[in-house]
Amino acid sequence: MTRTARLWLWAGLVGLSLGLRLYLLNWGLPFVFEEAVPLKKAWYMWRWGQSTLHLDPEFFNYPSLTLYLHLALQGAVFGVQRLAGMVDSATDFAAHYVVDPSAVMLAGRALQALFGAATVALAWPLGRRLGGALTAAGGAALLALSTTHIARSQMIEVDVPLTCFTLLTLLALLRAAERPSLRAWLAAGAAMGLAASTKYTGALLALPLGAAAIVARREHGAALRAWWPVAALAAAALVFAATSPYVLIDFGTFREHFGYEQQHLSLGQFGLAGTSSLAYYGRVLAGSFLGWPAALLALAGLTHGIARRRPAALILAAFLLPYLLVVNTWTLHAERYLLPALPLLLLFAAAGAKALLDLPRLRAFAAPARAGLAAALLLAAAAPSLLAYPGYLRSIGSDTRATSTRWIEANVPRGSLVVSELYGPELSGPQQTLSLPRAIGARAEALETRPDFGALLIPMYQVYPERTAPLYDLDLYAMADLLVTSDAVRGRYARDPAQFAAQCAFYARLDRDWERVADFAPTGGGPEIVVYRNPRWQTPFAERDAIPEPPALQLGPAGPTGSEATFYYEWGTVCEVYGQLVPAVDCYGLGLRYPVPRDSLYRALVLRRAACLIDLGRGQDALLWLEGLARAEQEPARADYLRWLRGQVESNL
Repeated sequence: MTRTARLWLWAGLVGLSLGLRLYLLNWGLPFVFEEAVPLKKAWYMWRWGQSTLHLDPEFFNYPSLTLYLHLALQGAVFGVQRLAGMVDSATDFAAHYVVDPSAVMLAGRALQALFGAATVALAWPLGRRLGGALTAAGGAALLALSTTHIARSQMIEVDVPLTCFTLLTLLALLRAAERPSLRAWLAAGAAMGLAASTKYTGALLALPLGAAAIVARREHGAALRAWWPVAALAAAALVFAATSPYVLIDFGTFREHFGYEQQHLSLGQFGLAGTSSLAYYGRVLAGSFLGWPAALLALAGLTHGIARRRPAALILAAFLLPYLLVVNTWTLHAERYLLPALPLLLLFAAAGAKALLDLPRLRAFAAPARAGLAAALLLAAAAPSLLAYPGYLRSIGSDTRATSTRWIEANVPRGSLVVSELYGPELSGPQQTLSLPRAIGARAEALETRPDFGALLIPMYQVYPERTAPLYDLDLYAMADLLVTSDAVRGRYARDPAQFAAQCAFYARLDRDWERVADFAPTGGGPEIVVYRNPRWQTPFAERDAIPEPPALQLGPAGPTGSEATFYYEWGTVCEVYGQLVPAVDCYGLGLRYPVPRDSLYRALVLRRAACLIDLGRGQDALLWLEGLARAEQEPARADYLRWLRGQVESNL
């Protein structure tokens, strides 16, 4: 194959990969069913309409590089929309996002798709070093057509960027081992810093860096200066510090969040307890993620490369094998954790096919026969993923969460109070504007065209999930018009009725006492969702004359969980926006009885309760309450806020 032909084939595969990752990129919108953590954290950092840009993410479950990338991207989207006359101010832009986040989500997913296509582009030169043109073309083609990689490239997560930076680092290490120079080693270190600043597991790239140094010493002897790999590690540390600076500046918060992630990884995920990592990832690898044909070819290619002591195979294996080992030590399982290994497994699969074709008996075949055999091997490796693609398209084309949302909007009176479990419908409610700056909230209300509902979410805990028992009391939701269950939550509780007796009793009583009005079984994506109507009410929540005081949670022996304050805050906002100010005051007060972990939530509870008291004509009560609260508050920052707020209230009475 000529150099020009290789270039055209490489460009074609990259173009194909980008097209597949951009196709139906708007799936689900305007509803957002992915976590989209980098996008949402970056949006919060902008402080739209409130103050200047806040560069401290105050979030360190992940490093900060992807947050800053989305931060810059959101600024660019605002600039383009402002120039195009689509929005006239930052306030207008923020309000449009609150009502319909599609534009910002599409930009974020497009960035993810670009990372996915860039990973395919990087797979080619890695494959060429691993086994020549066939390995390069085969590995890149398998990755371009990987349904798993396509799907993850259409969700805003950190794993696809991590995979891209992992391949970039490995390619830089191969180049540094081939032609040692200080510049090459510094480039490899910088790429490693980007990977580690995307997700902490990128630090495992220090292992192939060591392998590359050994290979370079073996191949080039004194041409490799002993301190160059050390300089590469220093470059990685500097790049990490430059792109995640608040890990060091706000080290206390970093330590807290990083500790939580370690706990999460060690304790596992609610609903997957009892499944060994080896069994879980074995099923994943045997399925459409890789498939048995590709897995066997990858094993052959890996074994062949290591046995022949090929530099590329040794360096890639120095990351692949320890990474798979580390992932298997975690109790928490997720398919996406294997994503950085996927391109390497596919490259080794292509190398395995090449090794088979190089067997003496097969080398004697005519060129057309060998080409046909190569195509057959690669097609067999790609088959599980290709067969999964139609199912993926169905899953993003029809989702029970979107279907149930549209059904509620079409069949339930506006102003109804809808209590829902996680992974349920996404409803629009005026209470969401209360936490926004006034100008943004007012503009969002003016833009909103969807019917509004009071929405109250029942929390779920991935760690120690039994703590939700106090929230699974049907009497708590006596004022609700609808209650929505999601099998993504209900099904997990049902698997262990002994541990989750309160939750299972809640569902049994719900089936007995409430009317089951709609059931959305999954035909594509999403869990089974069931909608229940409270037979007690014929008038929606917003139109009732009076609402009784909400009950307090009956906590178990473990005590508060940390989510009680959020629960009552959300309940209070529903009451407030529908004019039920007395129960709103009670809800906000109940929220303050429990530990309030975040200062922002504490300020919101205090502010909303004071505002409701003032609207009730009880301004003096608000002043006395704030004064007593300030005297009793032990945290100086919160006490200062209470005194400041009291001054504001007093000056406006």
